[in-house]
Amino acid sequence: DIARYSDRISASRKLATVSGVPLYFQVCLLSKTYRSAAVQLRKLGTKRKESKSKNTIITSTQDTTVATKAGSRVLLVVPSVTDCNGAGGVATRWNGYSKELEAAGWTVELCTVDGSEELSVPRFIHPCYPDTLSDRPAATWISKMWKRLLVHPSQQPVNAVIMTDMIINFPLALICRAAGVPLIYSMHTDIGKLLYGHGGLWLLRMLTELFLVRVSEASQALTAGICTAAITTSPSFMELLQSRGVRACTRFYAAIPAEEIINTYRRLQPDQIQDMRKQMTAGHPERRLLCYAGRWSVEKRMHLLKECVTQLPGNITLCFIGDGPIASIVQEWADEPRVVVLQGMRPRADLALVYAAADWIVSASDFETFGNVAFEAALCGTPCLLQRAQGFVDQIGKDEATGALLEYCADDSVEQLSNAMKRTAWLTTKPAQVQKAVRLRQSGNGGTTVVKLLDEVAIKKPAQCSIFWPLLFVTSLLISAFLSAVLSVTKLLAKTESSRKNKQRVETRDPKNE
Repeated sequence: DIARYSDRISASRKLATVSGVPLYFQVCLLSKTYRSAAVQLRKLGTKRKESKSKNTIITSTQDTTVATKAGSRVLLVVPSVTDCNGAGGVATRWNGYSKELEAAGWTVELCTVDGSEELSVPRFIHPCYPDTLSDRPAATWISKMWKRLLVHPSQQPVNAVIMTDMIINFPLALICRAAGVPLIYSMHTDIGKLLYGHGGLWLLRMLTELFLVRVSEASQALTAGICTAAITTSPSFMELLQSRGVRACTRFYAAIPAEEIINTYRRLQPDQIQDMRKQMTAGHPERRLLCYAGRWSVEKRMHLLKECVTQLPGNITLCFIGDGPIASIVQEWADEPRVVVLQGMRPRADLALVYAAADWIVSASDFETFGNVAFEAALCGTPCLLQRAQGFVDQIGKDEATGALLEYCADDSVEQLSNAMKRTAWLTTKPAQVQKAVRLRQSGNGGTTVVKLLDEVAIKKPAQCSIFWPLLFVTSLLISAFLSAVLSVTKLLAKTESSRKNKQRVETRDPKNE
């Protein structure tokens, strides 16, 4: 009987792959076949359970039965898990999370934009941001993923899927629901502010603010509602998402894994720290040193840091370390020893030396959903002076034990920064105090771990597929392709605006104009 139903499934697969069969009919055919075969197999399992001993391997009759963790497999769909790339803090976080999952007994199967695996996500290379790891909606990839979720005989079954913020979120959520595979939607990006940050021309602003932002936020809410569970990076960002209609997001992570950077910090020698400080201050280590380390992009509002610090009195240096789309602009800010620019992304472990050499880590970004750099710096004993925004407000309390919050865009921003430096100056000589405070704060934040969440989600079984889901699946492919095209137009308009500004800058510097 088992062989008979297995043959039925194989025959359905062959029929579905015949050229010309619409994709949603394939979904209907395969889901119906698997469902009826599963019912019959469960009946056979029940009969065997009654007739054989308890030691006999049987087919369970419970829908919630899951393989033991030793044989459980999770499909991780993220831009990257590699350090120093165009995926930002998401890659760093999931590099640590994947190791946690493997240590807990899960088999992690990666689907990344920069990977070489069979199910690597197609990449969209934008002319303005060629280094950014953006995904491209592709019907062929969705089709491959669908077949993977249905479990090819030569492959291990997928017990759960985890995905981060990507353009393919909605169609991927639909096929996971159709295949009955639990899905965790991990939200790391404030999509609205990311899109708002690239406005320039009036057409670009209208397209972004009136269409892309609203559609993206609605898509985020709809996708979260389809998933088995939705989680984000911090309590404050969770509240922001819920206020935008993403009510399905009811959980947030505990502190990110940071053992690697802590161990690196402990091995640092005083002469290493002093040499790095000389480099960051252009040979003037006696100056007070503020440092921004991370991605150089519009949404980080780095220009506010430069405007504030350059107006502060005294021997103060602002050092920019990193790389990104606006690297050419940041390079023009160099004015040693007041402003020092060190271009080049650094491996996460090497950042411990940067944190230890600085007096304060600063950021004017209101885009962060957690702020990895601020957390890592505090673990290395360095206080932070951060924008009062989501993510950052969860890391610095009213006691200012790990730094201070301020408004970098306010009219009195220079005064706020000066006062914050005075209030937290004592922390720059008490690294152990900062480390103790950040550990205490994060230990009581009430967040969950990715292993705990996955263990809970893996035993849940979403509703079975019906004709409704395949139709939505096909529709979602069309929507994704349309959004991708609109996004491309938006980015190209941004490039046009950037070129216009660069041309004006060149003309301003032209001696003939003078």
